[in-house]
Order: sequence, then structure tokens, then C-alpha cells
Amino acid sequence: MVESMTLRKETNLVLQKFLDEGTVFLGQSVCDDYGGVCKVTRGCTGDIRDMPISEQCMVGYACGVSMTGKTVIVELMFANFLTLIVSQIVDVAKHLDVNIIIRTMANKDTMYGYTHSGYGDWYKVLQAMCIPIYFTDIGTVEEMYNEALENKVSVIIEEKTEL
Repeated sequence: MVESMTLRKETNLVLQKFLDEGTVFLGQSVCDDYGGVCKVTRGCTGDIRDMPISEQCMVGYACGVSMTGKTVIVELMFANFLTLIVSQIVDVAKHLDVNIIIRTMANKDTMYGYTHSGYGDWYKVLQAMCIPIYFTDIGTVEEMYNEALENKVSVIIEEKTEL
């Protein structure tokens, strides 16, 4: 019997591949055994950095690290927090020669409440400003991350908070 691959496990494997290639991963509580809010760094090795609870700080730091030539993946707890980093993405990252993927999760039908897991249609503001948005219900996780890197600055939204 073949065990099915969960979104969390598939993401974990893809992230480890990126980490092995020198990618930097930023997020909250991502270095401990819990593996961050999405638990996708659990068991991963590489340049994984815990960050303060400040989305603007994480994305600003990611811009600086990426300017040294590294690819950076930033994990935000919930898609709602993308509103806090619009300026960092649109005014800073989009105009630099950087590789940044911002990953987050969203689903309005969870125990987290709408302010922490729904996203409505406002994410279209980022799309209107030419920031690609990828949803995990389309294609494989690896395909999404590879395509996101080609676009320099991208956002990946996991459609289900139950990974």
C-alpha cells in the first residue's frame, strides 16, 4: 500500500531541496521542533531562521538577504497578514533584483477565525501590481515553487489550513 502524500509532507520535501541548494527560510517558530505555524520545516536542515512577530521586518530582512544573491522563502502565519507587507513587496522587493517567495495559508472555514485565515479578494491588489499569486490547489508544490522563483517576487497561498 502506498501512503498518500499530504500537502505538508510534499512542501517539507520541496523546502528541504531548496534549503540544500542554499535557500534561506524565515518565519516564526520555524527552528523549533514544531516547525512553524504550518509545521513544514519540521525535520528540515539548512539556513532556517526564526524571526520576530513582525511581517514587515521579515520581508525587509528577506530583501536584504536576497540582495546578496540568495533565494529567500518567508513564511507568514496567515494570508491576512499579506496586507501588512504590501509596501515592502510592491515598493521595495519588486524593484530590486531579488528572489523572494512569501508562503502563507488561508481558509475562512477554520477555528482561527476570519481575521486570521480568510483573505477575501483583496489579494487581487497584489496581482494588479504584477505580483504573481499561486494557490496550492493548482499543480504540484515543486512546480509552484520553481515557477515562483522565475518571477523573482511571488506569493504562495495554501488553500487549506489543514495540511
